Amino acid sequence: MPTDVAFGPDGTAYVADAYNHRIQRFAANGGRLDVWGGPLGLGIPGPWPGWFRVATGVHVDSGGRVFVADFYNHRIQAFGPSGDFLSEWGEPGSGERALDRPTDVATGPRGRVFVADFGNDRIQVFACTSCGSG
Repeated sequence: MPTDVAFGPDGTAYVADAYNHRIQRFAANGGRLDVWGGPLGLGIPGPWPGWFRVATGVHVDSGGRVFVADFYNHRIQAFGPSGDFLSEWGEPGSGERALDRPTDVATGPRGRVFVADFGNDRIQVFACTSCGSG
């Protein structure tokens, strides 16, 4: 079930396919390039880097980095434009820097990352100092 779509600087489309636990990547002409999430993009949920447990939101920054809201893993994951894992952050909870079922993510000025933290009824703002580079 697609829940979000974002476009890279080159026109590549990234689709958050929530309950298939994956991100699908499409060329600007509509052809599917690949699928991320679990082993070989099979959409098996899991807590490991590059795996998702309901990928609800996706965002691509101006540098081409792809950010994914990983709902039931209570984290944000960052990837290079081709799906190379860069970093992750967040842990279950309600404290500072903790997340409870994030639904969406966006980047803003000064390298900040904004997260819709559904379960905590707030928007969290993170400095993207360790997001990696694509």
